Formats: sequence, C-alpha cells, structure tokens
Amino acid sequence: GTGSTVAIHATATQGSGDYPRMRLLVQQKVVASFRVTPFKPNTWSGPTKVYSYKHASKVARADVRIQFYNDAEGRDLFVDKIAIDGQVFQTEAATTYSVGSWSANGCGPGYKQSEWLHCDGFFQY
Repeated sequence: GTGSTVAIHATATQGSGDYPRMRLLVQQKVVASFRVTPFKPNTWSGPTKVYSYKHASKVARADVRIQFYNDAEGRDLFVDKIAIDGQVFQTEAATTYSVGSWSANGCGPGYKQSEWLHCDGFFQY
C-alpha cells in the first residue's frame, strides 16, 4: 500500500475524574482521536499503550502533531515516542517542538526535550 501507519506510544495520569484526550493531526488536520489510559489505573508508571492509525497516503515526521486538549488538575499526557512505518521518533528529542510541556517559561512553546504535556498543547515532530 501507499499509506503510512502512525503508532503513538503514550500513557497518562487521571485528573478530575477523566483521562487525557489525544488527537493525531496529519498536515494540520485531525485524523484520529484517542482517550489515553495507563495500563495500571491511578498510576502512570509502567509501559505505554500503542495507539495506531493507518493514513491513506505517506506521512512524514514533520506532518505529525500530537495534541492534548482536555487539561485539568492532575491530568497529564505522556508520549514516549511515535513510529511512522516502523521508524521511531523520540518525543524528548531536541528536534521535537512542544507547547504544553512545563518548564521555566510555564507551558509556553519551545524545544523542551520533555515527554509530558502538562497543559493543553501539542508535540510537533
């Protein structure tokens, strides 16, 4: 096939009675949405789950954005990595741009080398 498979390795913490909602965007268009839950309730530790999506055409790393959009007290999204057709891209890489990862400038934009989204925002690979 001519398409691509995007696999998102993620887990989460619960807050305000719910888990994070995550969207996969390809070329700025929402193509999939997921409710992210940990393997073990009430903890983020342990392995991530894989959330997969098959796109009709080829997808490049720069086309992918992972968005967190239902922030609440204690509710955070952890994205370990993504894989596009088996090629792995680590979220904490210096080339991953984020808005929503906590640092000295709060949840503002930057190349924060973090796997966490603590506020509504996104990872751009």
